[in-house]
Amino acid sequence: MTPDIIISALLFILPCILILFLTFSDHLRTPTHATAAFSISCFMIIDMAATYIYYTKPLTAWTMILLSFVAMLAGVVLFRAASGYSFAQSLFSVAIVMCYTDSIYIFSSQFHYIAAGRLPDGPSTLHTVSTLAISLATFPFVLLLFKRLLRPALDATESLAFWRISWGIPLCSRLLYYLTIFPIFSPNLPTSVQSDIYSTPTLWSIFTFFTYVIALKMVTETTKNARLQEELHISETQFAAQLKQSEMIQQRIEETMRIRHDFRHTLIALQACLDSKDYDGMGEFINNYICSLDSLRPTAYCDNPVVNAIISYYA
Repeated sequence: MTPDIIISALLFILPCILILFLTFSDHLRTPTHATAAFSISCFMIIDMAATYIYYTKPLTAWTMILLSFVAMLAGVVLFRAASGYSFAQSLFSVAIVMCYTDSIYIFSSQFHYIAAGRLPDGPSTLHTVSTLAISLATFPFVLLLFKRLLRPALDATESLAFWRISWGIPLCSRLLYYLTIFPIFSPNLPTSVQSDIYSTPTLWSIFTFFTYVIALKMVTETTKNARLQEELHISETQFAAQLKQSEMIQQRIEETMRIRHDFRHTLIALQACLDSKDYDGMGEFINNYICSLDSLRPTAYCDNPVVNAIISYYA
């Protein structure tokens, strides 16, 4: 493996590794440093091997598809082992990173074609400089996409049904790239399709990232709406409980007023007996009042307090 191939591979690998590390550094499994070092090392070795095969072996679109999917599957396994996310979530995350790598290759090849009048047939200084410039220019925006959309979506929607079918987006994106976009950048590009270098790959990059943004926004908004509905349900339950409590308080107030009213009439009757010195009548009145109070004492129908309270209420 020549130094040019190593440098070319690193220029494509390092932005992806930095994006994943800066986005998920606080979600790595322990031991954090060892996990990160092992995953990054394996990912770099796999991608450098894929880059070497790409530059040194004659490849068709289907062999590139196989090579790409093997590299992507290895990246998914490593990312899942390091972060703990589900396989579908890991596949979605790694697919976006590889889509970013493909877009860097597309735009750097376009720049090389504009500057040199031909497509790059291997690592070169012009291709390296253009790749570095495009990576530095686009890195902040892709990192913002990961931190503002992807990370919140992964953390809040792990059990969402969307992730069960999310594999279709990266799968279709990779197939579309290697069947329609990758052949355009063949060194033996016919003159009749040279105009496609400027339009089709650019539209593919825009369309692919736009699809990912829409999917992530949809997941985020769905989660937000579900959370708002749950909060609304809790608020309605609390309001109903407060309303019931208010009704019970009002009943207690009315009951207290009735007791005070009855007790006032009782005192008036006793005062009348005192004024007329009817002590026998007063004694009889007090005995009757005590008996009426004894009749209000709750009856124990059974030993179960809940059942007894229900029976006593209806009794």
